[in-house]
Amino acid sequence: MKRVVDGDTILLEDGRRVRYLGINTPEFGEPYSRRAKDLNTVLVRGREVRLEPDQEAADSYGRTLAYVHVGPDMVNARLVHEGLAHAFFIGPGRRHNDLLLRLQEEAKARRLGIWSSRGRFKELKITGVHLPDPAAAEPPRTYVRIACLGSARMNLVGYVLENDAGMQFRFPDAMLDPGYTVLVVHSEGRDGLDSRGQLVMHWAGATSPWTAAGGTSYLRGPDGRLVDTFRYRGR
Repeated sequence: MKRVVDGDTILLEDGRRVRYLGINTPEFGEPYSRRAKDLNTVLVRGREVRLEPDQEAADSYGRTLAYVHVGPDMVNARLVHEGLAHAFFIGPGRRHNDLLLRLQEEAKARRLGIWSSRGRFKELKITGVHLPDPAAAEPPRTYVRIACLGSARMNLVGYVLENDAGMQFRFPDAMLDPGYTVLVVHSEGRDGLDSRGQLVMHWAGATSPWTAAGGTSYLRGPDGRLVDTFRYRGR
């Protein structure tokens, strides 16, 4: 292992960038992002790591996807167990989903890390806003990803995604399982599961809700209360 990039990503000596499967740690600037990176560093620095793949070997950014083991311990699971990561399932792989969800519930019960705030846990979290690189070969798709942090299957009907200008997308009747995510894509198309099992919703319109200048996305519940916000950088 050459370097720890953040709480859920490492760089290997052979140049491979490894993204931990099944989990997501707080982004830079979010609460507990530093602690997640520090624990990841303690667990893997100077150690020999073993990569356990699932059904997909790499993501769209070219990162190797794996469950990372040091000796008998899985680093992905340890981060969730300590409340420094949440379950985050993308793609068809599901080898350790049950384990990660169980550890997440235990961390919630102990109010560790990201679950330590008083009151009600947020049930949905905006984990990213993707702005395509005009110079990249990838399709120019702009989207927001939202993860289910709840303990039970959720119906998204009535939730509202909103941008700085007040443009709104109201979710239709759709179910999201714990740990899984939904993409809200600026395009026209049929809502539902894609070939990878990813739930996709389409926000059609001539103007993109997310701009190259950056901004903030807001998620509101059916009752209008603010569930989450996410500030994103422009390109």
